[in-house]
Amino acid sequence: MISSYLSKILMGALFTAAFFVLFSSSPASARTNIDFTLSANATWTMAGSPYVIYGGCTVVRVPSNVTLTIDPGVVVKFMPNVWCFGGVPPTILSINGNLSVNGTEDNPVIFTSIRDDSVGGDTNGDATSTLPKPGDWGAVELYPASASVVSIKHAKFRYGGSNTSELRLGKVYNQTNITLQNLELSHSNLFGIYTTMPFTITNSKFHDN
Repeated sequence: MISSYLSKILMGALFTAAFFVLFSSSPASARTNIDFTLSANATWTMAGSPYVIYGGCTVVRVPSNVTLTIDPGVVVKFMPNVWCFGGVPPTILSINGNLSVNGTEDNPVIFTSIRDDSVGGDTNGDATSTLPKPGDWGAVELYPASASVVSIKHAKFRYGGSNTSELRLGKVYNQTNITLQNLELSHSNLFGIYTTMPFTITNSKFHDN
């Protein structure tokens, strides 16, 4: 009798464990979706990583009176370019205000494709059905206002550049307000960086572009 009772308890425990494993896990990792213009200062943290930038008819902007801070180790992923009113605009993060990307040597900030499962997990939940490739997304576009400050340190950009490059610099009113250090730009569709203005970038590397 005792043996039969213990067997039932054991079978119940095994069923519960199997149920938990089957239904408590998800093929897609947690994510924070960004499909709007920031209206106030924001900090993107590891707790919310990866952050997913949407495109199409949506343009994610940081306006001139707003500061976006990105903590070390955060992963920012970009959705593929999609159709919008007669065309396929690139998925971009447009910076008109202040940007502070605070990566470190051990914990860089990474800007990459939603299909890149090597960082931030399987964010789109499709296992290996899709793989990242150059030109999956557009760019981080820097068009800072005259008083804006942009600092990008220890960051990696990859699989972007569908509209020329992964990092684009527009009109820079004050070059001393732009800091680009320890960057790695790779697997772009065309160029790592595109600009029509003079700028300084230090301790950085470009490859597979």
